[in-house]
Amino acid sequence: GTPAAKAYRTGDTQVFDDLSVEAPSLDRGDIRGTAYVPMESYGLISVGTPQTGGVSSFDLRLVEILAAYAALVLDRLEREGTLRDAKDEAEEADRMKSVLLTNINHEFRTPLTSIISFSKLIEESPEVADTFSDRILSSAERLLHTLNTVMDFAELEGGQITLSPQTFDLRTVVQSVADDFQDSVERKALSLSVEQPEGPVHVVLDQHYVKRICTHLMSNAVKFTDDGEGTITIGVESEEDTVTLWVEDPGIGMDPSFQPHVYDEFTQSSSGNDRTHEGNGLGLTITKRLVEDMGGTIDLDS
Repeated sequence: GTPAAKAYRTGDTQVFDDLSVEAPSLDRGDIRGTAYVPMESYGLISVGTPQTGGVSSFDLRLVEILAAYAALVLDRLEREGTLRDAKDEAEEADRMKSVLLTNINHEFRTPLTSIISFSKLIEESPEVADTFSDRILSSAERLLHTLNTVMDFAELEGGQITLSPQTFDLRTVVQSVADDFQDSVERKALSLSVEQPEGPVHVVLDQHYVKRICTHLMSNAVKFTDDGEGTITIGVESEEDTVTLWVEDPGIGMDPSFQPHVYDEFTQSSSGNDRTHEGNGLGLTITKRLVEDMGGTIDLDS
């Protein structure tokens, strides 16, 4: 390689009384005396003079001191940059942890309190079982959904998601999810519609995670639709090599300013004491990541 490359590779200063003699293939113009002084892994300082042997030992020592200080400063800047990044990451992780704990605390305590309270009422007065059994069931379903959501998010964050693609009929998963939500839809006096082709819609995807995607979308649709407000639709369309899965609801809609943040973790249109709906702000985050991990895209229209 070139003298400069050798200096960088070995970490040793390279000095030439006349570089045009040592390396005639290099066109340095009138430059004769030359020195290449490495700055550790950060590069080189190159000095040259038109005088043969013009780089004195004093000049060389001065440049070597300059190179050492330059490497020291660059190294410190790099460490400070790394520390700043680590600090920012730690602060973001702490923020996420705080939001997660706050939301999860609420999302676990609320349904658990309902289950315990209604169970005690039934224990004391068995004749009211029919009145409160539906509330116990809905609270248990909410608790299970919260637990599954947290587990999904933990697996995604930990890089533990392993997709297992297999061929299956997408219609069977969609119908299964619709059946799972039939009771919760009826409890809110809503209607549920399933729109699918008559023939099979074969896909090669991870069936478990496709069902989780459908579950998160349906959960949002039910949550944000007021009692008795109409029909929730889950549907599938198949065109050539593209399959479109959608969930549509007549719910409260979404403010345009919030839409760019809808897939951010722990983000909800209402939060804190002003929260109008339950949830931990992870459903659409998980949905987007799973869709993209399986090579798809996701979009919304509100």
